[in-house]
Amino acid sequence: MTMFLGGALLPHPPILLPAIGQGREKEAAATLQACGEAAREIASWEPDVFVLISPHAPSKARAVAVNASESLKGSLRAFGFPQEEQCWNGASELAKSLVTAWGRGGISCQEQEQELDHGALVPLYFLAQAGCKAKVVTVSFGALAQRQYYKMGQILRRLILAGTQRVAVIASGDLSHRVTRNAPAGYHPAGEQFDKQVVAALGQGDAETLLHLPWELQEEAGECGLRSILFLLGACGSEPLVRHLSYEAPFGVGYAVTLLRENQQMAFPVELAWSSIRHYLQQRTLWPVPSELAEEWKRPGAAFVSLKKEGMLRGCIGTFAPTQPSLAAEIIRNAVLAAMEDPRFEPVREEELQTLQLSVDVLSEPEKVASETQLDPKEYGVIVQQGHRRGLLLPDLEGVDTVEEQLRIAKRKAGIAETAAVELFRFRVCRYGV
Repeated sequence: MTMFLGGALLPHPPILLPAIGQGREKEAAATLQACGEAAREIASWEPDVFVLISPHAPSKARAVAVNASESLKGSLRAFGFPQEEQCWNGASELAKSLVTAWGRGGISCQEQEQELDHGALVPLYFLAQAGCKAKVVTVSFGALAQRQYYKMGQILRRLILAGTQRVAVIASGDLSHRVTRNAPAGYHPAGEQFDKQVVAALGQGDAETLLHLPWELQEEAGECGLRSILFLLGACGSEPLVRHLSYEAPFGVGYAVTLLRENQQMAFPVELAWSSIRHYLQQRTLWPVPSELAEEWKRPGAAFVSLKKEGMLRGCIGTFAPTQPSLAAEIIRNAVLAAMEDPRFEPVREEELQTLQLSVDVLSEPEKVASETQLDPKEYGVIVQQGHRRGLLLPDLEGVDTVEEQLRIAKRKAGIAETAAVELFRFRVCRYGV
């Protein structure tokens, strides 16, 4: 069922290729070993497509470029080795979808045919050595704010989860070019400092720290791959599983190799909901409950599935209490209802899926409370009850900052007068997705 497989940060010095290094590649032995290990791990994921972002891909000044070619090729002739050529099949449909999705998200981007640059060729060399035969989409840098690259990754993630191809993200990038005295860009003490901070933050999957690195530190370090890393972290979602394989700076340039995998505990309910909606739109039947489930998804439970489009609600259906034999079945059913039967909206169309955001809220058992003082709209959802009428509002909703506002909305949803006395229940949620 998994469509987003994970990704990796891979460095791109051509000297790592034996034909170019002529023995000097052995000076980066840790990097060579780690690149091979990462490539073999990625090959075991059996990806259909690589989305590879490179700092050195040709681009227009203020826009990222996406290569939508059916065939991609390039050589290292710029480094004196024209015979070191690679050819890969492109994934034009996904590439065109990315241009559309990023454009809708306010990212300046365009299609652009281009040769594979060394930032793509070096990581792809290791992936080819590991037996990977996936199609490739390459993405270049443009003159965008760094947070935009993180946003690009997030949009890519949503596109992948709404699709059917198995996708891995390759972030091509070196770190500081000024780590040691023999660095080609000259030495600066900021180089080592920058690399330590980036490696530590990446190891924690911590995008916010990287988004707030001082600009002066980045400039003095002569960094290369920070935007690639932010793109990768955006694609990998919250709390990814990170395996750092190596760091060294044998030629004065920092090389890090890091694998990131989807946190399956975080991803499962979102993927289940997407699969349910896709299956229903194509087959008009409910997606079958997977045969192998973790215990937490086998037990009955209540859940809400919410869909948004461009930040606005597009559908939301859920249950106060379990109605299905398992929580997985509850999510499958509510996902279809949110997409097709929310009376406030027209049914979702299949061509809309790539534009939607999806989240799943799993509810705790409701707890009766004696007064409003025990409520907190950021921490607890609320249920109001008067006779047979009940209204529910999820916690931590944008624009709902006070208990009074939370109760007013919940009462309105239940058709209860704003001043009426009600029984109060609170609950927590575990929120998956965006």
